[in-house]
Amino acid sequence: MPPPTVERARLIAEVLAFVRAAQRLPGITRIALFGSLPTNKADPKDIDLLVTVTDDTDLAPLANLTRKLQGHAQQMNRGGEVFLADPQNKYLGRICQWKVEYSFIQKVLPVDGRDRSCLSRNRC
Repeated sequence: MPPPTVERARLIAEVLAFVRAAQRLPGITRIALFGSLPTNKADPKDIDLLVTVTDDTDLAPLANLTRKLQGHAQQMNRGGEVFLADPQNKYLGRICQWKVEYSFIQKVLPVDGRDRSCLSRNRC
């Protein structure tokens, strides 16, 4: 097996920074790392996180952390996704990548891709 890359170490550091910040947000009950990063793959291409949220979680701060994670990953020519689940482990979708002027509009992109709550001018 080839040795781990510098990018792998940087991706892990970004995950740690995200988790440290996200765990302090109200309504975040669990954060799980999955995909290629927790395996022995020497050069993973992205970060995949599953964040469990309560129904009343304000997603705006989580969206800001997600965009920061994605931006840092993109600087390494890598990707990053944050997927959401409810406390009953039902997949809700993923955080919209576009910043919206009104935080109450920033919601979740549903599984089927139809824009029901992320009103970011059809960019989601």
